[in-house]
Amino acid sequence: MGSVLGNQRSSGGGSKPKTIWWIGLACAVVIILVCYLFMRQPTGQNQVPTKASPKEVAQAFLGALANGDRSTANAMLQSPALDDPKTWDMLNGLKLTSLGEPVTNPQHRGGWFVPFAAQLKNGQMVNSQVSVRNDLPGGQWQVDGF
Repeated sequence: MGSVLGNQRSSGGGSKPKTIWWIGLACAVVIILVCYLFMRQPTGQNQVPTKASPKEVAQAFLGALANGDRSTANAMLQSPALDDPKTWDMLNGLKLTSLGEPVTNPQHRGGWFVPFAAQLKNGQMVNSQVSVRNDLPGGQWQVDGF
């Protein structure tokens, strides 16, 4: 009665190094794909021009929320907060009433807070700020939070 390994050794034994090589290659491909998916930046029409001002970035983000354009807002946002149905329902269709001047974010270089006031669909007035940054590779803009 032979083991599986015993049978492989007696049948030539040359397949083990090939199997290990293929497993290593498959692992490398998976690692590269995962890194690509997590490190890539949004592209196409959802991208804010790198020469935009912090106020223009905040206005584009809040405008996407006002117009119900979840894909554009999500492409600009660092987190998937808008995937939450309650959050999206609350912010979808807001009416921007004022947009203030950007203030440098002391937490990190390349970041700004842009204050705003808006009215939600339920009539509630909100005074808050959009946190934007452009310290990413290539100067790409991103919304950190709101």
